[in-house]
Amino acid sequence: MDRKYNMEMKSTAQFTIFILAILFQACMGTDPKKDEMIGKWVSSDGATLKINKDGTFTSEDLPAEYFSFYVKKEDVSGKKVNGVGKWRLEKSQGRWEVTLDFEEMNKIKKGGNYFVLVSGSTGILENNPPWYLFEWVEQEGGKRYRFEKK
Repeated sequence: MDRKYNMEMKSTAQFTIFILAILFQACMGTDPKKDEMIGKWVSSDGATLKINKDGTFTSEDLPAEYFSFYVKKEDVSGKKVNGVGKWRLEKSQGRWEVTLDFEEMNKIKKGGNYFVLVSGSTGILENNPPWYLFEWVEQEGGKRYRFEKK
């Protein structure tokens, strides 16, 4: 009887360790890689962000309320931003982001530094690929303006 009990306890312990290892792996996640960011990203409204391997990007039809500086939201509502510049992947305040350093916006040579956050579509903490890029709509923690890789 003791031997059977010990085998059952050993099996239960092994199963518990296995489950904990899976949960730990899911929580850990992975970090996005620069190569995973390269490509064409498209939002549901058709805005595009093309991230190139050489460290440059182009954008088309980005909503100005997220990708421009303004005093009143009414000033940018419905307007679009097209531009070119340089990009980089970096970790800031515990989150991964793609920083967009605009060199030209709407055919005007001017700078602007904006970022989109990187999040995963899987994992307990959304920290595993496939990745998507997003900007918060209104306040952090709410609705997201998302880009999916195409």
